[in-house]
Amino acid sequence: MKKTVVTTILLCLLAVGVFAQTRQIKGTITDSENDAPLPGAVIYAVNARSTGATADIDGNYILNISEAGSIQLRVSYLGYETQTIALKEGQDIYNVSLKPEQNVLDEIVVTAAGITRARREQGYSGTKVTANELTAGKSPTVAGGLTAKIPGLQVNAISSGVNPNYRLVLRGNRSITGENQALIVLDGAVVENSILGNINPQDIQDIQVLNGAAGATLYGSEASNGVLIITTKRGAKGKPKITISHTLTLEQVNFLPKLQNSFGQGSTSDSQLFDPVENQQYGPAFDGTVRPLGYPLENGDQQYVLYKALDERNKFWETGVQNQTDLSLSFGTDNSTSYISAQYFDVTGTTPGDKYNRVSVRFNNSQRILPNLNAIYAAGLVENNYNTSTATDLIYENLVNAPANIPILSYKDWQNDKWSTPDGWFNPWYENPYWAAATYRQNTKNTYLTGKAELKWDVKPWLSALYRASLSNRYYQTKQWTPKLTYTDYSLTVQGKTNLSGSIYDSGQNWYRLNQDFQLAARHDVSDLSLNLTLGASNVNKSRKTVNLGATGLVIPDLNNISNRSGDVNTNTSSNIYHERNYGLWGDLLVGYKNYAFVHVTGRND
Repeated sequence: MKKTVVTTILLCLLAVGVFAQTRQIKGTITDSENDAPLPGAVIYAVNARSTGATADIDGNYILNISEAGSIQLRVSYLGYETQTIALKEGQDIYNVSLKPEQNVLDEIVVTAAGITRARREQGYSGTKVTANELTAGKSPTVAGGLTAKIPGLQVNAISSGVNPNYRLVLRGNRSITGENQALIVLDGAVVENSILGNINPQDIQDIQVLNGAAGATLYGSEASNGVLIITTKRGAKGKPKITISHTLTLEQVNFLPKLQNSFGQGSTSDSQLFDPVENQQYGPAFDGTVRPLGYPLENGDQQYVLYKALDERNKFWETGVQNQTDLSLSFGTDNSTSYISAQYFDVTGTTPGDKYNRVSVRFNNSQRILPNLNAIYAAGLVENNYNTSTATDLIYENLVNAPANIPILSYKDWQNDKWSTPDGWFNPWYENPYWAAATYRQNTKNTYLTGKAELKWDVKPWLSALYRASLSNRYYQTKQWTPKLTYTDYSLTVQGKTNLSGSIYDSGQNWYRLNQDFQLAARHDVSDLSLNLTLGASNVNKSRKTVNLGATGLVIPDLNNISNRSGDVNTNTSSNIYHERNYGLWGDLLVGYKNYAFVHVTGRND
C-alpha cells in the first residue's frame, strides 16, 4: 500500500511538469558603473528547463522557461561578478546591473575583426585606452591624446602649426623603405593615419592596441606593424542625455635659441665695422646712439633707429588661441539606441595669419530588428580647412639672423608703411617676416567620410553570423603659392634686390576604401574545455586618384590661378590612378581549459 502511494505522488508531479505553462522573462543587462549595455552577457534559470539566453547588442534578453513559481536567475559576463536573482510570482521583467570584477584578466576587450574575448584569453600583449584617459588633457586630436598612454607606442609630431601631423609607430621601425606606422581601424573600417588628427576625441569610447601577430593574421599584411582599434560611443537606454562643453586653450612658442644682445649690425672683419644693411651681428657694441638702418629710399629718405638691443625677434610670434565646442546627445529604448555628436574647433596659430577650423558630426545607432537579429550602423563626417603660411621655417631663420637692434614689430603694416614694403625693407637678402607670412601661403581642405553597417544574426545560442560593410573616404585639395614681386629699378641696381617670378601649385586627391566582411562564430563548452571558433571572409576594394599641377613664372601678381603663367612654363604636373582589390579567408580558434590555459590558432590566406 505504501509503495502505491509513492508511485501516485510521482505521477502527479510529472503531470504538473508536463502541463506547466511557458513563462517569458525579459529585461536588460547593463554595467552598474555607467549603465552601458553588456552584449553577450549570459542569463539562465537555475534548476529549470531552459536553454539560456544571451543579451543582444543593447543588453536586452528574452528567456523562456517552462516552470512556474519561485526559481532563480543567474547572470554572468566575463570581467563582471556573477549575480543570482530570485524570481517573483507575477513579475516577468528583470533589469540586471553587473559589477565589474577587480581581476583585470577577465576584462572583455575587442580584438581583431571585432571579436570580443577576455584579456586572459589573449596570447599577445595588448593595451586599452579609455575615453577618460584619452581626453584627460583636453587634447584636440586623438593622436596627441595617445602620447605616453601606450607602452611602446611612439607618437611623433612630424609637423608643427595649427594642426600638426603625427606619426605613430607601434612595433618599431621594421622597414627602411616601407610603411612602419600602425594600422588604424575605426569602428571596423580601416582608415588613413591622418584621421587621428581630425576626428573628435570626445566621440571615442576606447582604443584597443594589438601588438601581436594575431592582429596581422586577421587584418592581413597591412597590420604587420600593429593595430589600433578605435571604438566610438553608442547611445544608452533611458532618457536623453545631452552634454555640452567648451575648451579654451592658449598656445605660445615653448622656447627659442638664446642670442647675444651686446653687439649689433656689422661684418665679421676684425675691426667690427658697423653696416646699416648687414644681417650679421658682429658689429660694434650697442651704445644707444641713433644710427641709419638700411639703404636710403629712391626719394632720399633714410630710416634711423636707436642702436640698442630690442626684444622684438621673439615677440614676432603670436599667442595661438584654440576654441573647441562639443555637443553630444545619447538616448535609447528597449529596441534601439542612438548617439549624435557635433564639434566645432577653431584655431589661430602662432605665425601671424595662420588659421584652422574643423567641423565634425557623428551618428551611431543600434537597432534590434528581431529578437535574434540586430543591426548597427554608424556614420561620421569631418571637414577641416587650413589657411597657413608656407614660410614659417624661413621666417624663423630670418629672425634668428636679424640683429637685435632691428625694430621687427614696427614692420607689420607692410602694405602702407614705406619702411615695411619690399622696396623699403632694409635688407636685400632677407624679407620682411610679416610680408613673407602674408604672401607665402597655402589653403588646404580635407573631407573625411566614414561609415559602417553591420547585421548580426544569433542563429543559435552558441552560433552567430555577422555581415559588416565599412567605408572610408578622404577628399583632399590644396593650393600653394609664392608671390610674384617686381622691384623698382632703384631697388634692383642700388640695393641689390632680386625679382621673384612667383609660383602656383594645385593638388587634389580622392582616397576610397570599402571593406566587406562575413563571419561565422561558434562557442561551446564541453566539460572543462571551452571552444571558440570564428571563420571569416573579407573583400577589400581600394582606389586612389591624384592630380598635381604646378607652374612658375606668374604674369599678374596676387592672381593665384594655374593659368596665370607666362608661356608654357609648367612643372610638377602629374596624374596618378591606383586601384587594388583583395580577397581573404581566415580562421581563429581558441581552446581553453578551466579558464586558465589556452591554445590560440589563427590563419589567413589573401
